[in-house]
Amino acid sequence: MNRKIILFFILLIILTGCVKITSERPKIHYYVIAFSPDNFERKEPSAKIEVEPFTISQIYHTDKFIYRTNEYEITKDFYNRWIIKPDSFITEYIRNYIHFNILHDDNIKQREKFKIRGHIYEFYAKIEEKRLDAVINLSVELYRFNNIKKTYDLISIKNYCKSTSTEETSVNGYIRSMKKDLNDISKNILKDIYKYSGEIE
Repeated sequence: MNRKIILFFILLIILTGCVKITSERPKIHYYVIAFSPDNFERKEPSAKIEVEPFTISQIYHTDKFIYRTNEYEITKDFYNRWIIKPDSFITEYIRNYIHFNILHDDNIKQREKFKIRGHIYEFYAKIEEKRLDAVINLSVELYRFNNIKKTYDLISIKNYCKSTSTEETSVNGYIRSMKKDLNDISKNILKDIYKYSGEIE
């Protein structure tokens, strides 16, 4: 059988679908963690709070979910991803949480200005046999505007490490636990702003 006949039969098989040359890939799912207040009433802000974009350790600067099974082993999940990278939505979550609560609180003097900078050291899911831990570890620098010097003074550096456990070892369980971590951290940052608000410069 000459080469042309062989090529003809190969082409005929491909065109008629007798041989499937491609396989369907699993679907990629995208997620995000966002702050969503139950009610929002527009008011004049009680204070100006500037939240600068957080930085993040290079290993966690990815849209893929990261899992740890032990101290040294890391797995990246190709099929479950963040719609934006963690440093972006963590910054946005903290900023929206603080701005919403500042708008609804009269304890902070309107003249005051604060600035927040942060770095995310860790952001992953720790996988146990029947448990999942959502781990976030970040550092926050808090600055307050000095009306005399017309500059921002560093008034606080704090590290926040949260690890919420769940027996729901699924993607949704991980996201719910991580959202709780972010909510608790945002609440503590806001407490620090209250703490330093109104102090004599």
